[in-house]
Amino acid sequence: MFVRKFLAWAATAPAAERAPAAASLARALLDGDLPREEEYEAGVALAVLADDSSPLVRRAISVEIAHRADAPRQILVALAADQPDVSIPILQLSPALGDADLIDAAIIGGDSVHAAITQRARLSASVCAALMEIAASDNVVTLIDNTGADLPATALLRAFERFPQDAPVREALLARSDLEPALRARLVQATASSLHSFVVSCGWMAGERASRVTREARESSFVIVAGCAAPETAGDGAHAGMVRFLRETGQLTSALLLRTLLSGERGLFDAALAELSGVGRDRAAGLISNHDGGGFAALFLRAGLPEALLPVFRFSLEALAQGADQDEFADGGVQRSLVERVLQRCEKADPEGGQPVVSLLRRLHAEAARREAREFSAWLARAEVMESLDSGCRHVSADVVTEQSAKALPTRQYAAEIGEIAVARALNLAA
Repeated sequence: MFVRKFLAWAATAPAAERAPAAASLARALLDGDLPREEEYEAGVALAVLADDSSPLVRRAISVEIAHRADAPRQILVALAADQPDVSIPILQLSPALGDADLIDAAIIGGDSVHAAITQRARLSASVCAALMEIAASDNVVTLIDNTGADLPATALLRAFERFPQDAPVREALLARSDLEPALRARLVQATASSLHSFVVSCGWMAGERASRVTREARESSFVIVAGCAAPETAGDGAHAGMVRFLRETGQLTSALLLRTLLSGERGLFDAALAELSGVGRDRAAGLISNHDGGGFAALFLRAGLPEALLPVFRFSLEALAQGADQDEFADGGVQRSLVERVLQRCEKADPEGGQPVVSLLRRLHAEAARREAREFSAWLARAEVMESLDSGCRHVSADVVTEQSAKALPTRQYAAEIGEIAVARALNLAA
């Protein structure tokens, strides 16, 4: 009887009064506050109100039942397909919606609907994959940042494929610790391309120098990516996928492989020779370990690497097997002690230094020395700050800071060096 009177009242009541009344009815029904004999009629009344002409009424019901797992499914589905103001609470919160419901809502909905779904506390891999195909870049960023989303590697790759030039998408991907090395390498390449354009447009470096600096910084970052690959996957899929990407994009060069060894990273080198030669990974690793034998020479040439570089790679593998001196500030890059050993062997074999590889080794040695100097300088600065704090110098005048900052402002003669440092550091962060 009560429900019938309620419906009769609702037929003429204004929307501003029907909305809170509809929410109260939904709450009473779900909480079991109604007499058993009136529950059926209350359900019918709620279904009628869920189809009310006023969005105020429909939204009031949506907000009330959004978090309830026991909400009537037919009402949930109807409101989830309503206009965004009505559907968003349910799409964002309802635990009763299944993957099919969410995917269907995403297909027919717009940006606001996608935003609501990407903010859910839990999202399955299938829903994430669907959103990655249709969501706008800002919603893709939200999805990547959602720790409750089950994002498979294919979905993360799809995000990059759709938005390779979108900086927020790249930053969100780079912030994840579960990226496969191949995808992180793609991100490094995209970041390098953007940085190259930036430093050239700023006038920090001429185009040719910017290209070389970017290429070398990119190669250094590739080595860092390879070195950070999880040990349990690096021997199988991780390095292999990254090597295939580098080969397909023409970046699996002799210079990169030499840099790999001189950074102390054998894993990427083994995977590269296995990929280039078509020899199994374990077999290739065994031949590389015996680098003085004819088997390694055959593997090296089968991989398509220049025969003239065979001695240099042998020197590098020998130096790596002997172990490098501790480079405290190497920071994952080229190890100066390794380069020095190989450079000495090359200069002894070719006193005139006519081989192009000697010039490359000298650049790598200079790169390692400059990086160590920068890292050591940063370490000294941190140590000085800590010493000042320990001695009670906790307050520094703003005028002093301003004066020192003004002295440090870059001039044009230092612009190229600053650009080089910026590129290297940015790509190392991307790695």
